[in-house]
Amino acid sequence: MRIRVSLVCETTDLRSSPDVENALYRVVQESLINIQKHAAASCAVVQYGREPGRLVLEIEDDGIGIPGDAEQAMVSGVGIQGMRARLSQVGGTLTLSSPGRGVLVRAEVPVIEADWSVRSADEFSCHSPDGRRVYPDMS
Repeated sequence: MRIRVSLVCETTDLRSSPDVENALYRVVQESLINIQKHAAASCAVVQYGREPGRLVLEIEDDGIGIPGDAEQAMVSGVGIQGMRARLSQVGGTLTLSSPGRGVLVRAEVPVIEADWSVRSADEFSCHSPDGRRVYPDMS
């Protein structure tokens, strides 16, 4: 089965740290794999851009959606858990929704905007005494 995939980028030079870029790449990769395996979709759209204080990646398909609760899918799928874990490592979040037809995967990573460029908040993280990354307040 072939799936048409469209890519929509706010700008082609929107760059971040290698860790953030790798995490977002893996979200796209896993999402497209899930669409191919489970969605019975004919097309998908990958959108990448910036909102105030964050980088946003959305992958949406026109498939059958998630039967039942999208939140249950968040905890049951190994690939989804992996996406969530990768994003968590760079201070990001993952949400899934199935608004009728298809699925929307949304990844958000906080950024600090300075001097007309975007830098990942991951670059500004500190480590707590127990080794966890601690991120500055982005509000």
